Amino acid sequence: MLFAMLISLFIWVNWSKVIALPGATKFIQFLTEAPIPKASPTSFTIAITHLENDTNGEYDRLIHESLNTLTGIDLILIDRTVLLNDSNLTTSTKLSNERARNLLKTSGADVLIWGTVLKIDGKSIPKLYWSTLPEKNISITSKRYKITDDIDLPPLFWDDISNVLQLLAVTYALDFNEARGQLLDQEITPYLTKVSSLLNGNSLSSDPIKRKHIQFLYGNALYTYAMQTGNRTALSEAVITNKAISKAISKQEMPMEWAAAQYQLGNTLIYQAQLDGNFGIYQQAIKAIDVALSVWNNECCHLDYIKAMNAYALCMSGGGLLTNNTSFTEEAIRIYQEMLKDISRKENQMDWSAMKTNLGISLSNLGYKKKDIILLNEAISAFNDALKETSREHTPLNWAAIQINIGATYRLIGEQENTTVQLQQAIKAYQEALKETPRDRMPLRWAEIQHNLGNVFRILGTRENGVTSLEDAVRIYQLAREVFVKTNSENYINWIDRDIKKATEEIQLKSQQKVH
Repeated sequence: MLFAMLISLFIWVNWSKVIALPGATKFIQFLTEAPIPKASPTSFTIAITHLENDTNGEYDRLIHESLNTLTGIDLILIDRTVLLNDSNLTTSTKLSNERARNLLKTSGADVLIWGTVLKIDGKSIPKLYWSTLPEKNISITSKRYKITDDIDLPPLFWDDISNVLQLLAVTYALDFNEARGQLLDQEITPYLTKVSSLLNGNSLSSDPIKRKHIQFLYGNALYTYAMQTGNRTALSEAVITNKAISKAISKQEMPMEWAAAQYQLGNTLIYQAQLDGNFGIYQQAIKAIDVALSVWNNECCHLDYIKAMNAYALCMSGGGLLTNNTSFTEEAIRIYQEMLKDISRKENQMDWSAMKTNLGISLSNLGYKKKDIILLNEAISAFNDALKETSREHTPLNWAAIQINIGATYRLIGEQENTTVQLQQAIKAYQEALKETPRDRMPLRWAEIQHNLGNVFRILGTRENGVTSLEDAVRIYQLAREVFVKTNSENYINWIDRDIKKATEEIQLKSQQKVH
């Protein structure tokens, strides 16, 4: 501290000499620059630097005052100037953009506006550059923005602001799509907050198509977050959002986007039906997917058609399980088998694996209803095929989902064959799935697996002389129940209370038999 004070005193006393030294101007600027502010994590943030050649900071103030009228985003001022070297504009622009991106990384902002003021014959015009982080791959060329007669930025500038914000929302969503099969809750949470703020503000242009596009992305992100975390609030909002966007988009004006919105609504309803055990919601999902298929036919939209048929079959299979109507499940199996003939295992590895997994689920459900070991073994074969095309490293959630279904099916085989070998295989599969399902980030999925694991231990316990496996079952059930209570999952609480009661009664019975 004393050293810094002495340096400052020396500079003050010898100012005329110090300022004349080579590089002194930049050094003095470094000493007086304010710290780089940090962006808010709750909104998309635009950062602004000083403009080069801006006398008295006139354009700085104009841009700042103009952007301050926007809502739904945050604005920060960075006390730096990104300089351009006119001797080699191409090289200079590249180097300047790199410095701009360094400022972005330090601040945490989403986009940085920087540039210079061009002057000639007493006239001036700002030339602005837009920089984003390289991984976002957003390319906006530099532009000159002529100030309006009422001293405001021109419509072109406001259009560019809106376009950049839309591109940010899209590129983040594309990142999530590329990471399918991975746990994304920590990435999606700030995205949801930022996009919600953006949609509730005035920063987007009045173009309704842009707004609908972002609402669609928001609904998809909500659905993904709800699926991965089991968050009921997010699921309810996803249903509301996707219902709204499915009505807002016109089939006549935007048929493909309309079909995508219907499909997204259908998927969201499927997950709600699975959680609630509600056949009526499955029927709503079928209706949404049916109308999507009115546009997505196999001739014009092959992969979209297959995705929609996969969702349709999911509804049939889930509905069949709830209503004990095996014809629904048989129809689902037929659809999966037909679609698997029509999709390339090599070129569409992830989609093929997902469909093969769903086929296995339907075979397992039908085998359970018909008490058919052959169908159950066919299900295991389908799951193993799916595992061969699923990377535990790159798509751990998909890999874990297959293990969960292997565990469920081995449990059914073990029950029917009255052996413990398959039950031990079920335990192994569930334990492997738990390794890829962190409790703190996927609480409901974690609890579901624990519940199923407890069921296997309970079945084992009924076949053993002692009560060790039954006590393990009760302990595991209690762990799962804690989560079900915290997540307000009433159906799951009722189901697990029933199983705890069964295991406890079995322990008491065995204990009494041992005494006598």
